[in-house]
Amino acid sequence: MTHQETEGVLSPWVRDLRLKRVAALIPPGSTVLDFACGDGFLRQHLPPGCTYLGIDRVAPTTVTPFHRFLSLDLQSEGATEQIAEWLDEPPGIITSIAFLEHISDPGAFLTDFRSLLDRQGRWLGTTPHPRGRRLHDSLSRLYLCSRSGAQEHEDFLDRSDLERIAIASGGTLSRHETFLFGLNQLFEIFYG
Repeated sequence: MTHQETEGVLSPWVRDLRLKRVAALIPPGSTVLDFACGDGFLRQHLPPGCTYLGIDRVAPTTVTPFHRFLSLDLQSEGATEQIAEWLDEPPGIITSIAFLEHISDPGAFLTDFRSLLDRQGRWLGTTPHPRGRRLHDSLSRLYLCSRSGAQEHEDFLDRSDLERIAIASGGTLSRHETFLFGLNQLFEIFYG
């Protein structure tokens, strides 16, 4: 099984745009827990001194980028407890880059996993904007974007959805920006 971030001609380019946007918000020396991390490409964009931990259901092709990697389906029963046991200390940041749109109930998902964060933790991520769904589906049929990614999408979220999810999980949507011609969104949820 391959990672969706490498399926499709445009996927690596879009992936790197997303990763750079998220990494720009991470301070040096942070502990970063990357959900659905793929091959760990976020690591090459992080500032100095960061500890990079990755979790994905598909094993990476190399473990080089990771300080530690855990192979786990994040939607499996008991996943939160397994991760809590695996962690040495609570991370300051959880990232979910192009992942929430694959979750059937993102509010419940964030509520479950936010307990892993330290007390002043932040959740950073990206998600496509609903206005780009038809374009993404069309590009995936032409193998320009990930076809399996398009098939696995549950729902495209807008700003109001992200605000609702943040509040439902006990946080505050502290940042929201669109990029890539408004087709993608960067979000930050603060739990403090």
